Amino acid sequence: MHESDSVPATGPAELLRLAGTFPWLPQLEVGAGWVALLWDMAEDLEDLLGRSALVGGRVRLPEIKARHGRLRITGGGLAGYGLEYEVALRSILGRAEERAAHTCERCGRQGTTALHNGHWRTLCTWHHAAMAERARRPGP
Repeated sequence: MHESDSVPATGPAELLRLAGTFPWLPQLEVGAGWVALLWDMAEDLEDLLGRSALVGGRVRLPEIKARHGRLRITGGGLAGYGLEYEVALRSILGRAEERAAHTCERCGRQGTTALHNGHWRTLCTWHHAAMAERARRPGP
């Protein structure tokens, strides 16, 4: 069980808490709905590699962001670790990306990816409907 099970993903405050708890994470360019899965990823990385390796920069994750409705995590190079660590690292990052593909980036509920105003978003049914309603409203 991860601590994220008790972390509500409801707003920007949770993103700040995540960044404060795991200062080695890069600037996060994601919605608050993905906080829980990123929290789990960060805990798993610390369990695998240790906080000192992550804080010390021996593992680089230069970018974590939403792109085309998906979670994109770049980097992840390991200096001085064996192949088994590389495989485990890729598994942890891949698991986070896969979870995000089915998680609303706004609220954390189960989601699907769809196109809204030229942008791909992974959203729950309610947030998809809200985006569609906003698109139908006449502009100012």
